[in-house]
Amino acid sequence: MELKKSLVLVCSLTLAASAALAMGSAPSDEDIFKGTGTTMKPTNTITSLVKITKVNQNVYPKVSPNGEVIFQSISPDKDKKTDDQGNPVNPGSFNLFVTNGYSFRTVTNDKSNNENPSFVSNSKVIFNSDRLGGEKIWIGEASGKGGIIQLTSGALSDLMPDVSPDGKKVVYCSFTKPYTQPLSLTDYGARWKVFAAWGEMPAIWMVDIDGRNLTQFYEGIRPVWSPDGKKLAFYKQTGKNYQIWLMDADGSNQTQITNGDYNSIEPAWTPDGRLVFCSNQAGNYDIWSIKADGTELTQLTAQDCYDGAPACSPDGKYVYFHSFLGGDWNIWRMELAQPFIVTPPPPPPPPAAAAPEVAPAPEVVEEQTPAPAKPKPKPKPGKGR
Repeated sequence: MELKKSLVLVCSLTLAASAALAMGSAPSDEDIFKGTGTTMKPTNTITSLVKITKVNQNVYPKVSPNGEVIFQSISPDKDKKTDDQGNPVNPGSFNLFVTNGYSFRTVTNDKSNNENPSFVSNSKVIFNSDRLGGEKIWIGEASGKGGIIQLTSGALSDLMPDVSPDGKKVVYCSFTKPYTQPLSLTDYGARWKVFAAWGEMPAIWMVDIDGRNLTQFYEGIRPVWSPDGKKLAFYKQTGKNYQIWLMDADGSNQTQITNGDYNSIEPAWTPDGRLVFCSNQAGNYDIWSIKADGTELTQLTAQDCYDGAPACSPDGKYVYFHSFLGGDWNIWRMELAQPFIVTPPPPPPPPAAAAPEVAPAPEVVEEQTPAPAKPKPKPKPGKGR
């Protein structure tokens, strides 16, 4: 049976899978540097690699301000039966889960597709969902409790939202028509491929967190805010390939960051203003980093499988990503040998010590000794006396 999509893969977690995720457990030693049938190879830029998820197909992680990770998960049938094109015979739906690396909690659990999650704050999440038929942006509780609020509406397909650092604005991309094309199981973590197959780029839009002041920018995919809220990174088709671009938050000053005869996609910012992204410039799709001015290109992962959708922790020590290592999509965490942290400027030199105040010398008034009085002259003796 062909797997049809509306821009997102179809369907829902079984109760057993939900329970397995909800219980969770600490990663074991077997999860470090290892997968099923192949090895996760560390590079000299990484000190450790840990597999965070173990069941289902888990993709597109994002990190909260307090370091929790949200991701989307789909569970095909238990035996993972596929048709001759590699599509699941009995797919589930994408739902959202949050983990601290050891335990898991369910954020959504329904028959709609809930995808491309990100955090509004530690307590709220934003994502796109087809729960009313078309893809729209929704906001809900990170706890999974309470209702959810629809942010966008209309005839377009809205997806891949990201919230500004001050929590006031949302950027996302939007399509003019729905998408229905089968994708294979191996495409779960590489759904950017639909854009190449479709040949039509979505446009980037911005809206206030309360749904007002809707503004359309240029074409682009998966826009993300810089840590200072002044720039947006995104990727788009550039010639025959996909490349990463930057623009100011008002849509001005578009600048191409990556180039070459290969794809560079799915950018995410680091706390110190660099970008981590996915690229096939070394053959396989691996995780790379680059400065925002296009310098200091560095390869972070290097293995014979697809690694994508990187997301950096707030402290700059870890990068989370999804990988098809061993034939299943899972969330992994790399610990960086050199964290992406903002180097504080050196403290200013202490002010020069002020010269001690010296009390003015007391004014010396020379005491004037009065001159002795001149004796009065004696009268001369009178004459004629």
